[in-house]
Amino acid sequence: MSDRIGNDSKTFIKEGGAVAKAKEERLKREALAKAEKEAKKKQKVVEVKGMQLSMNIADNDMQFKAKNVRKFLANGDKVKVYIESNARHFGIAIDETIIEQ
Repeated sequence: MSDRIGNDSKTFIKEGGAVAKAKEERLKREALAKAEKEAKKKQKVVEVKGMQLSMNIADNDMQFKAKNVRKFLANGDKVKVYIESNARHFGIAIDETIIEQ
């Protein structure tokens, strides 16, 4: 009868070890999933804003658009500036104005 109890307890220990190991693996997976979820929450999404300029833009419009570009950059967004050009215009004056602002 003592052999039987010993065998039963060994079997129980082996099963308990497997159960404990499975539980430990499950806890590791849960901790990893929780860490990934926290990292995803802390990520900052950077938006790309677009600003369109034409060749014959008025000074006050240019100042307004430059102010908006500064605001976007201060918020941490990226800004793409599109300059519409016609074949008869060259963008030298607008380029200089953008650099000054």
